[in-house]
Amino acid sequence: GREGLLNVHFLPQHLGCFKDVPPSMWTVVTTISGPNALCSLKSVVSKSANNMSNTDDDCQMIKTHNYTRSVDLSRADEVILDRITSKEYEMLGQYLIMHSNVGVL
Repeated sequence: GREGLLNVHFLPQHLGCFKDVPPSMWTVVTTISGPNALCSLKSVVSKSANNMSNTDDDCQMIKTHNYTRSVDLSRADEVILDRITSKEYEMLGQYLIMHSNVGVL
């Protein structure tokens, strides 16, 4: 129903990035923690497949976030988010390197 109205931090990707073009039609689908994520991004930005190097330290993204407060969700909130994101995990599951701790209904 109203998932498309969610804040961008909670919006399932099947309603955002992959709404009109499914993952199967993208050249690269990876997580930010993917071992080659940075090199994949560099190759797209520079439009050169030659920039794509083997997995090494130069291809690792630096993971930081400026948000320092913790977010506490109630069990009811977790259940709602599981429902909202179940289609997202179904669509992107094959591309995930590490499994999420978030349950899928």
